[in-house]
Order: sequence, then structure tokens, then C-alpha cells
Amino acid sequence: MIDSGNEDITPEWIEWALKKADWYDPSIATEDEYLGKRQHEKSAEEKEKFLQDSIRKSWYW
Repeated sequence: MIDSGNEDITPEWIEWALKKADWYDPSIATEDEYLGKRQHEKSAEEKEKFLQDSIRKSWYW
């Protein structure tokens, strides 16, 4: 993207994209303001349970 010559690719966008890539990378422990702390060490089942619990709490009256 950086070398594409696209005028919409600003330094701010590049910084944003690199932070998102770092959050996704399992070798880097980082936290995102919207996505939260990435927990690569947890199993898929643990992540799914957390997601279901979060949904249940947000819909609780």
C-alpha cells in the first residue's frame, strides 16, 4: 500500500494500519483502543465463551 502511489494513503493511515497489523500479529502483545487486548494464548473455545458472555450481558435488561 505504501508504494502503491495512492494519494489516499497518508502517514496517519499508515500508522493506523501498522497498529492494526501489530494487534493481529500473535508475536506482538498489544492493545487496541477499539479491539481491546489481543489474547492469542486463549483457545478458540475460551474466546467464544467470552464473546457469548459479553453479548448476554449487553442484552440483559
